[in-house]
Amino acid sequence: PTSFARRPDVPSTTTTHKHSSKPSNLSSQTTSSNLGTHIGNKSPEQAWALPRPPWATIYYAIHENRIIPRWTSNVLLYRRFIDDIIGIWVCDTCPEHNNTLWAQFKADMQQWHGLEWEFSGLSQSCNYMDLTLTISGRTIQSTLFEKAQNLYLYLPPHSSHPRGPLQSLIFGNILRIHRLCSTPNEIQKHSRAFFRRLINRGHNSSTITPIFHKATHNARAYMQRTPDDHTHRQHTLQTKTDTTIFFHLKYHPQDPTARDIQQAWQTTIASPPNDVPLTQLTNVDGFSVPIQSLTIAYSRPLNLRNQFSVRNIENRGSQCPPTSLDTLTPPIFSSRHGS
Repeated sequence: PTSFARRPDVPSTTTTHKHSSKPSNLSSQTTSSNLGTHIGNKSPEQAWALPRPPWATIYYAIHENRIIPRWTSNVLLYRRFIDDIIGIWVCDTCPEHNNTLWAQFKADMQQWHGLEWEFSGLSQSCNYMDLTLTISGRTIQSTLFEKAQNLYLYLPPHSSHPRGPLQSLIFGNILRIHRLCSTPNEIQKHSRAFFRRLINRGHNSSTITPIFHKATHNARAYMQRTPDDHTHRQHTLQTKTDTTIFFHLKYHPQDPTARDIQQAWQTTIASPPNDVPLTQLTNVDGFSVPIQSLTIAYSRPLNLRNQFSVRNIENRGSQCPPTSLDTLTPPIFSSRHGS
């Protein structure tokens, strides 16, 4: 059901409007009421266990299937993720008539069992999810949208974590910046801001600068790959996973390092000296051992938050779980100024 927003029969960019001279505007909207409360009459405990996002998607899709086809002349693009919607509105040449049509469209969206949508105004730019999208000529440019109250509480260097998470954080975020920002200036701006925030968290410039260089090189190489390259790499990764075993270990800074464990694996199991390598061993049926590598999967011990903030409902005693979708997670879809 979550693939509804990608269905081909939902209005998208079509040849009908490809050469249209009508001005277009971006718009976004979000629900201010709880989608889950309209689905069945369940107790709070039962409602908490329901798969709310898929249900909410199906619930409003019934209404969308009825009203969106009526607006194909104005709605050039319509996409929804749970309670977040973005669309491109093709304006009428008469401003007054366009305002009337826009008001009617918003009224149609609201006609579904009291569900209320909050609309942003028609604009050449809007914030949607973690993106700011802007119509520029005949193209749409994108950059990261970051809320002003974001504290960017990345792991500090003195935290008891292995080295891998810091490298993964930098590689992942630099790749995200390259994929979501459409201009080199925006990529540079957000990369520098990310670097400064890590410095503010206590990381040393000499430590993270080489990682940033490698991450940037990796992101640029990623962006140059073709779809076939990505498919091939995914297949290679899946094949490697099938021949890998995982050693799950809680991290402690005084334990042997990952390099020491890998060396012990190689010299005692994978390829011991003066002995048969693991991959050349066979079982009683003549099948060889498929294991070719070891991955050390670190996890962290429980921290104070885990000890004092119980996540399992059955361990909360008489405390009832929240019954409103708004109390479960803040809305990620907002007006063009964010909320």
